[in-house]
Parts: sequence; structure tokens; C-alpha cells
Amino acid sequence: SFNDNNSRETVVFVSNLAFSVNEGTLMRLLTEKFNMKYGKINLPKDKFTDQSRGFAFIDLLDNATANKAVMLLNGHELNGRLLSCTLRKPDKTKSQFSQSGSSPVRESIESTEKTIYISNLEFSITKQNIEEMCEDLLHEEHPVQGIKFPIDRDNGNCRGFCYVTFQKPESVEAAIEAFDGLPVLGRELKVSRYQSK
Repeated sequence: SFNDNNSRETVVFVSNLAFSVNEGTLMRLLTEKFNMKYGKINLPKDKFTDQSRGFAFIDLLDNATANKAVMLLNGHELNGRLLSCTLRKPDKTKSQFSQSGSSPVRESIESTEKTIYISNLEFSITKQNIEEMCEDLLHEEHPVQGIKFPIDRDNGNCRGFCYVTFQKPESVEAAIEAFDGLPVLGRELKVSRYQSK
């Protein structure tokens, strides 16, 4: 159909990257191994450790190359990890490469019909990682209202799950579609609607 945004999408989303992967690693993979031209690589880094946050956006300039990249990169092993690669979901509100300032996110669950439950989180993940993941994958269309991020009292680590409440109920479906099964730090996220006890 002429309304199909995927037919024009030139950016791919690559996840499950090892922390050792940097822009140079991806550049060599694309140009030397797969002989592909690309426009820009956006590899978000953790503000504190300067390590890769485990995913990247690559602009391949045309849709045919983007589709080829999905075929070649999805399931490809890089630095000991199998990559996951998909076309970026179309977004009308902002460019993937712009950084927006985020407002402070609250801690409580106020509204169950706007909340998702994320489990199978790697224990080193932080609340900030979840905030940034929401921002990068859901854009401004689905603003977050609050994140409840339980911490293990003994070691200060994530307890393996969290709750994200959005400002709009329709963001729940978008979030489940974007995050469920997504490999983050070597674990596939499990995401569902929040069921109140």
C-alpha cells in the first residue's frame, strides 16, 4: 500500500550488541564484511561508563540497503553475541539522532491501564537505562509518566523486573510491541500489561 512507511525506511535498529562494540566495529562490519555504504551510525553510550548501551541505529541511505542489512545482520554473530536487526519503526515526531531532554520520571504506579510489567531484566541494568530505552524506541509519541524500579537492598542491583507507566493508555500496546522479546544485555525482555493484585 502507498501508506506503508516501511517501504521508505532507511534506518535499522540493531540490538544485543556486546559492550565492546563501538562505531568502528560496526563500520568495519558494514563496509569490509558486507560491502555496504551507510550514512550515519548512532550508538548511544551510557553517560557514566561510556560503554555502549547495547543497541545502535544505522542509517543506510536507501530502503533496499536497509532491508539487505536486516537480512545480513539479524542473527549475525559479533563479538560473541547474535545481533538482532529490524527496520526502525516509523516515527513522525522526531529524528532518531536528536537528543531530547527528559522530564523527571516518578516512581509510583498510579494508573494500571497505562502500565507495563517488564521482567527478565539483567541485574546490572539501571532505571536510567529503562528511561533511555523508552525514549529511544518509543519517541515523544509515548511519554513515560513513572517508572517503579525495585532494587535489591543487599547489593543495590535491579531485582530483575520493573513497571513503566505511560501518560496515555495506548502507549501500552506500542511498548509491548517494541520491547517484548528485545535482547538487552544478553537477555530477552518479557513484557506484559500490568495486572493489579
